[in-house]
Amino acid sequence: MRHHGRHTPRTTLAFLVFQTALAFLALGAILPAGADSGPTIGPELRDHHNIALLIDPADGSILDANDSALHFYGYSLATLRSMRIQDINRLSSAEVAMEFRRARDEQRNYFIFPHRLADGTIRSVEVYSSPFVDATGRRLLLSLIHDATGKLLMDEELQRYQTRMEVLVAEKSEALDRERGLRRWLTAGGFAIMIVSVALAAIATMLRRTRDQLRLDTRRQEMLLQLDHMADAPVDEVMAFALEAALVSASSRIGFVGLMTEDESVMIVHAWSKEVLAQCRTEDATLQFQVTKAGLWAECIRQRRPLIINETLSDHPAARGVPVGHVPLTRLLTVPVTHQERIVAVVAVANKKSHYNDSDIRALTVLLQRVWLRMLRNRDKARVEAANREIKLLLESIPIMLVRIDPDTTVVRWNETAQTLFGLEPEEVLGRPLVECALSWDWPEVERAMDQCRDDRASLVHNLRFERTDGHPGLLELTASAILDESDTRIGLLIQGREVTHLRQLETQLLQSQKLEAIGQLAAGIAHEINTPAQFVGDNTQFLRQAIAELLPLLETCQDLVQASREGRPTAELVQKAVQLAGDADLDFLRTHLPLSAEHIEEGVQRIGNVVRSMREFAHPGGREKTLTDLNRVIENTIVVARNEYKFVADMETDLDPDLPQVVCLTDDIKQALLNVVINATHAIRDVVGDNPERRGTIRIATASRDGAVEIRVSDTGTGIPEAIRSRIFDPFFTTKPVGGGTGQGLSIAYAAIVDKHGGTITFETELGRGTTFVIRLPTGHDGF
Repeated sequence: MRHHGRHTPRTTLAFLVFQTALAFLALGAILPAGADSGPTIGPELRDHHNIALLIDPADGSILDANDSALHFYGYSLATLRSMRIQDINRLSSAEVAMEFRRARDEQRNYFIFPHRLADGTIRSVEVYSSPFVDATGRRLLLSLIHDATGKLLMDEELQRYQTRMEVLVAEKSEALDRERGLRRWLTAGGFAIMIVSVALAAIATMLRRTRDQLRLDTRRQEMLLQLDHMADAPVDEVMAFALEAALVSASSRIGFVGLMTEDESVMIVHAWSKEVLAQCRTEDATLQFQVTKAGLWAECIRQRRPLIINETLSDHPAARGVPVGHVPLTRLLTVPVTHQERIVAVVAVANKKSHYNDSDIRALTVLLQRVWLRMLRNRDKARVEAANREIKLLLESIPIMLVRIDPDTTVVRWNETAQTLFGLEPEEVLGRPLVECALSWDWPEVERAMDQCRDDRASLVHNLRFERTDGHPGLLELTASAILDESDTRIGLLIQGREVTHLRQLETQLLQSQKLEAIGQLAAGIAHEINTPAQFVGDNTQFLRQAIAELLPLLETCQDLVQASREGRPTAELVQKAVQLAGDADLDFLRTHLPLSAEHIEEGVQRIGNVVRSMREFAHPGGREKTLTDLNRVIENTIVVARNEYKFVADMETDLDPDLPQVVCLTDDIKQALLNVVINATHAIRDVVGDNPERRGTIRIATASRDGAVEIRVSDTGTGIPEAIRSRIFDPFFTTKPVGGGTGQGLSIAYAAIVDKHGGTITFETELGRGTTFVIRLPTGHDGF
C-alpha cells in the first residue's frame, strides 16, 4: 500500500532501523563463496517461509534462491540461477527508477514490483532489499520478497470505497451549499434539517461500510499470515482452515473445499461447513463427485473461471436441481484454483446476505492459491522428512560400517554397525576428529587409504586388522570414498567397512580343499612319479644284494688266506679257491656296475624326495597374510605336482629368470592359480594330440621382471581359444568340456587370485590351431596390494 503525505522523524527512524537490521541479516545469512562456486543463502533463510533472492546488482544476476522462492516462482534452482532479476520484473528500467523515487519520496522500506511466475501469472510483490559487501569485497543485494497481490487487491478495494465516500461527501456538501442558498426562500426550517439528516445518515452508512470492509480486509490478511504458520499441518487441517477462511473472506454461511484428480474429472471434498453437515439430510453422502454429472458448483470447472449467481439458482442453465434434504441456497460463488494450467482445487461458498462481487473472487483466489502452495510445501517437506527417515533406517540397518567425516576429518556420521564393531556409542565419536577416536585398527593402513582418496577418489583395503569387542583379532574389508558436491569439490569422506574375519577363514578352508582336491585328482600320477624311481631303486638294490652274495664267499676266503699266511700254514689251496670264487663273481663286471648302481639308487632317492617335498610344499596350508615369495620355486613345485598330468601329451620347457625379485603375495592362491593354468594348458594340448603317443605338444613357462612387475608366461601348443568364447573364459562355471569333464572353475579361481586379491592382471594371447599364452603380471611393490 502506498502512503502519501509528510512523514514524522519516527517513520524515518523506523526505516533506517529496518535497513540496518536487514543488512545485518544479510551478513549473517549469506555463506561465503567456495572455491568453485559463488556465495549462497545460508540455513537461516534457506527454509524460511519468506521468499529470498541473492542478487548481483552489477548485472541483475540471481546468484541463489531459497526454497520458498522456488515454490513461489515455479522455477528450479538451476533455472533461477541462470536468470536475471530483469527476466522476472515486468517493469522497464524507467519504471523501476520511478518506483525507486516513489519509495524514497514516501520513505517506504520496500518496493512494489510486478513479478512474472513460471506459469505466466503476474503477481504483485513487496521487495525488501539491502546491499552489503561479502568477505571478498563483492557488493551483493539480499532481497526478501512478500507476495502482496491479495493485500494490494484489498488496498485497491479500500481505495475505491474511500473514493466513493469522498464523492458522496462532496455531493452532499454541494447539496448543503445549495440548501443554504435556498434557505432564505424557505419559510420552514424543518425541511433543511431533514436534508442534513439524510446526508448525515448516508455518510454514516458509508463510514460503517468502509469500517466493515477494513475489518474484513484485515481479517483476510491475518488469515493469510496464519496460513504461513501451518508448515507441519496435515492436508485435512489445512483444508479445514481454508474453508473457514473462505467463509470469513466471502462473508458466507456455508461452503466446501475440494481437491481435483489429475485428469480434472472428479472432485474429492475435504472440508464441509458445519452448518451443511448439521442440516443436510441427503441420502448421497459420498465425498467424491463426477464433474460431468455435477450441477452448478462444477460449472466453474467446465468454464475454467469463477462463477457468481446472485439471482435465483434454479433459473441458471447449468442447474440440475437440489437433492431432497439439501441446505437451501440463495446465492452461490464457486472459484477454481489453477496451478501450472491445471485446476487443482475448487472452493464454493453460498448464502451471503448481500451480493457476491469481484472482491470476493479476488479474495478467494488469493486465499486458495496460497493454500495450494502451502499444501505443496507441506507435501514436499513431508516427503523429504520421510525420505530422510527411510535413509536413516537404511543406514542403520545395513550390515556395513558407515563413517562419514568432514574435510577436517571430524566424524559426522557413525552408524549402528560401526558402533557394534568397535563398541563406541555415537556420542563418543561424533564431532571429534577421527584420529582422536579410540579405534583399535591398523591406523597406518587407514591413513594410507584416506590419503589415496585425495588423488584417486577411492581406495580399498582388503584385510585391515582390528580388535573386536571381545578382544580377539578380526579383519575388515575397508573402502574409503571421496564425497563430492555438484562442482566436483571434495566435501568429505565416506568410510565403509565390512567384517570379513569369518569369510577369510572360510576362504582359507575352501582354498585348502581345492588344493587337496587337485592333489586327489593328481594322486594316481603322483603315485606313479614316486613308484618309478622307487622301482628303479628296488632293482638296483636287488643287484647290490646279488653282488654282495657273490662277493661275501670271496671275502671270507681272502680273509682265511691272510690268516694262514700269518700263521705260516700252506696257502695254495686257499689261493686256488679264491681265484675260483673271483672268477665266478666276475669282478670286472662288478667293478664297473656297482658304482653305477649306487648312483642310480641315489638319483632315485633324490627324485622321490623332490616329489615328496613338492607335494608337501604345495599341500601345506599357508597363512592369510601376504609374504615374500620366490615364484620360481612355486613354479618348480607346480611342475613336479602336475608332471604326471602333462608328461604323456607334452614336454615341459622352462625359462626362469634367476634374478627374479620376490613378490609379496598370498602363496597358496598363487600356487592354485598356476596349477589351474598348467592343467588348462595340458587339456588344450590333449585335445590336439589325443591318445597318439607319437604326437606331443609343448608347455613352456617363462618368468621375467618388467616395468615394476613380475611376469609369468605359460604357453601351450593346444587348440587356441575360439573368438566366440574369449570374453567368457574367466567366468565362473564356464566350460567347453562335456558334462563330467570339468567344473569351469579353474580359470575363474586363477582370475580371482591374481586380479581381485593381488591387484595384478591375467590376460591371454591366442591363435586358433597354434596355441595360447596366458600372461600373469603381479606387482612387486607393496602398494599393489
